Formats: sequence, C-alpha cells, structure tokens
Amino acid sequence: MNTLTDRYLAATLRSVPTQRRDEIASELRASIEDMIEDRTGSGQDTPTAEREVLTELGNPDELAARYADRRLQLIGPTYYLVWLRLLKLLLSFIPALVGTIVAVVKVAEGSGFGAIGPGLVVALHVAVHIGFWLTLTLR
Repeated sequence: MNTLTDRYLAATLRSVPTQRRDEIASELRASIEDMIEDRTGSGQDTPTAEREVLTELGNPDELAARYADRRLQLIGPTYYLVWLRLLKLLLSFIPALVGTIVAVVKVAEGSGFGAIGPGLVVALHVAVHIGFWLTLTLR
C-alpha cells in the first residue's frame, strides 16, 4: 500500500490497546484495501481513491476510540450527575468562605473598603480552581 495508508494506520493504532493492535491493523488495512479496490473498479485512479477512502474513514483518533470502545468525553454519563452535585455543593460555600477570610485579613491589615476587591478576586480564583480540579479528577 501507499505511505498515506501506512501513516493513517500508524496514527490510528498509536492510541489503541497494545494487545489488540495487530488484530485491528490487519482488519483496518483489509477494509481500506477493499474500499480502494471498489473505487478503482469504477474507474478512479488509485491515489484519488485512497485519499477519498481515508477521508471517508475520518479522524484517526476518533476511529481508534471506536475500536477501543473509549468515549471521547470529558465527563461521561456515568459520572456527570456526581460531578454536577459535587460541583454545586463545593461552589455553594467554599469561594464565599475563602473570599470572606481574605477580606477580613485585609481589613485587619488596615485596608478598609479596599479589602473587598482582593476578597472577590480570590473567591473567583477559588471557584475556577474547584471547577478545574473536580473535572480533572472525575475524568
């Protein structure tokens, strides 16, 4: 086969489980060859047929995910409700608590009303970090 097919196979096989690579490689190569033969039988030249077949198969990473039975989602349906419940719980009090503590410390240092801004900024930072780290750990 042409190097275009070989590159497509390499890109697809790099993210499938090692124990299934040989099986998937032979199956996918045979499928690609059959599709190319069908197109060349109807009068198309081989390079054009090969390019169309590989384009039709789509992104190699998505194809590999289908072969590996892996979802391409950040939070899948299994963990979504747990993630949402925990996110709502944590965001309901932690940012406000941390922001208030920072504002009280700034007031104690003598900032007066200038303590509100840093408290709000820290509360926003904490909220973003909670969302990021919770999403990353439940992934």
